[in-house]
Amino acid sequence: MTARNPDAVEVTPLSHVAKKRQSPRISTTKLPEITFGKYNEGNGVATINLEKIPGEQKAYHYRILGMKHSSPEVLEALDLAWDDESGFLGLLRAGNFSQSLAEDYLSLLNSIEIDEGEAFHQDFVRLIWFAPIFMEWQVERTREAGADERGLTNAVDRIRERIMELLGTP
Repeated sequence: MTARNPDAVEVTPLSHVAKKRQSPRISTTKLPEITFGKYNEGNGVATINLEKIPGEQKAYHYRILGMKHSSPEVLEALDLAWDDESGFLGLLRAGNFSQSLAEDYLSLLNSIEIDEGEAFHQDFVRLIWFAPIFMEWQVERTREAGADERGLTNAVDRIRERIMELLGTP
């Protein structure tokens, strides 16, 4: 078993979790529904006995609170959400709605904290402000593709609310 790109460099754990395609890391999970529903791309599934792997294994996920909105890892993860091949918003553009990717994106947004009075990084604003509007535009396309319209509209509402909390309202 090998990673997609074992020779890749400068791929942070957060960017791997955010679905960077060319990663030297391998994703694992203890949950069968995630294994078969999210990660199984038709290449099979393996069981790993971590007790037989020397060294320390680390678990990374978006539920790490207090991430700075301007950190390179956060900006990269937000940018990867727009990736056409693997990002939540990029796939949505093609009419493919994934509830698990929506939850991952919301978890990323929920992990971000902005100090009161802190100026916004322009890339942060660029990467999130348009997401709810864009998602609303995709409802009809995903309906035509047979996706879960109710799940998408629920995700739109939850993501819009979180972005309003982050950016504020007039």
